[in-house]
Amino acid sequence: TVRVPQLHGFELTNPMAEVYGVSPGELIIVPIEFTNAGNGDDKYEFEFDDSELPEGWSRTGPTSHTLGGFVSTTHSVTVVAPETSSNEEFSIYVTATDKVGNSYETIEIKIRSSEPILKIEGVEALGGGEPEAGGMITYLAVISNVGLVEAKQVQLNATLCRDVSCNNPTSVSTVTTMDIGAESEMKFSFLFDLSDISVDQYYLVMDINSSVYGEDNIDDDSWHESDGIFIGAWNIDVRSPSTNDNEGTDILAPILVLGLVLILLYLTKGRSRRPGAPF
Repeated sequence: TVRVPQLHGFELTNPMAEVYGVSPGELIIVPIEFTNAGNGDDKYEFEFDDSELPEGWSRTGPTSHTLGGFVSTTHSVTVVAPETSSNEEFSIYVTATDKVGNSYETIEIKIRSSEPILKIEGVEALGGGEPEAGGMITYLAVISNVGLVEAKQVQLNATLCRDVSCNNPTSVSTVTTMDIGAESEMKFSFLFDLSDISVDQYYLVMDINSSVYGEDNIDDDSWHESDGIFIGAWNIDVRSPSTNDNEGTDILAPILVLGLVLILLYLTKGRSRRPGAPF
């Protein structure tokens, strides 16, 4: 019988994030994804250094993990923020030790209190379409979230207005609600029904519902009045409905046919010979 000596090892399957964000009063589950790099069953003890943990914060989670050789798994660490947390940043240090006492490189979990920071980046018509009186048009607005936490139930209000300040709005208005992940952006799609809108110049005015997210959560640096123009209100020129080329062709064809018939009749009549003519 050949006895194979057991080898031990511990390797992170995926690197830890540079920083993990958590909102006041919320919690975050931080995954430590690792592999038993040894060739046999092993038990890992996790020791936590919480010395930087601010007052009111807590860290929970299992302190050991057993798994087979060359097997990967996830060890979860839960961090809970108090309701009043703000501008906090700290690290939790984790050391894994196997069953024979080998300790591995310390893992740093950097935590930062954060909230969604939302910004309307721009808007465009779907497919580059043009708004026409009596028609419909779909717009796509891009909203970014540079915060370290997800923004849930972001509500975008869009209104077609007769003036740049939207003191005189039209009846065309929509509300679109979506979630936006941390440090990402989403395209909000909304449909404008212009059935009751006449040809004229209008403004597309958008805003993020501040009752869901406060002013501190909305980056409105680009939404200010500059030289009499409000950045964030887009000029919309509603034009007359375009003429259908097929309709024009349908009308023109009978006219051309009638014209040809008249020409043929005229030529035929001009060539007919009178009775009794000498030639």
